[in-house]
Amino acid sequence: MKWLALGLGLVLLAVRAGPTTAPASDDVSTPRGIAKYWNRRCADWNLDQMLQVFNANSDAEKRLARALAEQSLVVAKLQKDVRKQWGKSGETLVAHAALTDTVDDDDAAAEQLNGDHATLTFKDENLTPLFLIKSGGQWKIDIAAYIAAFNGDAAKLERLCRQANKSIEQLSSYFAAGKFESAQELASAITKAMDALEDSK
Repeated sequence: MKWLALGLGLVLLAVRAGPTTAPASDDVSTPRGIAKYWNRRCADWNLDQMLQVFNANSDAEKRLARALAEQSLVVAKLQKDVRKQWGKSGETLVAHAALTDTVDDDDAAAEQLNGDHATLTFKDENLTPLFLIKSGGQWKIDIAAYIAAFNGDAAKLERLCRQANKSIEQLSSYFAAGKFESAQELASAITKAMDALEDSK
């Protein structure tokens, strides 16, 4: 499995309003439904909103949550722009290169419930499972679970997330400047950047 990456942008404020604005297929009371709902809207949220949906308690968890939220914003906005230019198939190529899921991935994922904990496991094995915890009646991203999956090294995971964010921000600027002729070319550049992070671990 590649290094841990979260590409979903999440927002508690939208979740609270979920049933009134979400498509009928997005049942925000379920892990799959909330993941799809978040995924459809993440490109339009801000950092403060995203931070509210991470279940983070310790200082290390809060720092990681911030890094993941920043990463989520960058990737989600890139996905949105790629979808406008190259369609759904282009978005999928770029999302998977950035190690994040699409709504179709959420639909096809295996959902496992264990009390107030849930896991969505994606068919694409390069995508890290989505670990959720129910807190205050709402599903949130379980930061402690991600740290545990990364051998407890929160600081290293935070560092990798920030490095990935910097790389994808740069590639996003190149995309905006028209330097990529296809989604495949952009996806390949993202994969190369992610592999470089792997090599530097």
